Amino acid sequence: MRSLLFLTLFFGFSGPAIADSEVFKIDVSAESYRNYILSGTDRNGSVRGEDPTVTVNKGDTIIFDVDASRHPFYIKTKFSRGGGDQVTTGIISGTPGTQNGKISWNTKGVSSGKYYYVCSPHASFGMGGTIIVE
Repeated sequence: MRSLLFLTLFFGFSGPAIADSEVFKIDVSAESYRNYILSGTDRNGSVRGEDPTVTVNKGDTIIFDVDASRHPFYIKTKFSRGGGDQVTTGIISGTPGTQNGKISWNTKGVSSGKYYYVCSPHASFGMGGTIIVE
């Protein structure tokens, strides 16, 4: 046992790399029925402007701080109208469809791929954007 401890300490231990999960805060507002305006950060750095793409790693948490009256904010598996197609994996806290409040999504256990943030009544006008989970 001592020799194993010595070898581990002397040569170092190189276990599998584990990416640290991070928390990203993004402010959400709306000036019209066509676009959300986001301001915050993601894995690629700054997230700003009208309906930008948000990129995170599996296990990261995104906190959307929504201040967008008349624009219910949903996180979905499809870019669709209404309250359907909401994500069901990961951990959602807050109220889906909030217009004023926080909604967070912990992406632990979520499959890599594209997801969407969508204004449910204005999806047909393109109001929303893409969330990429890597």
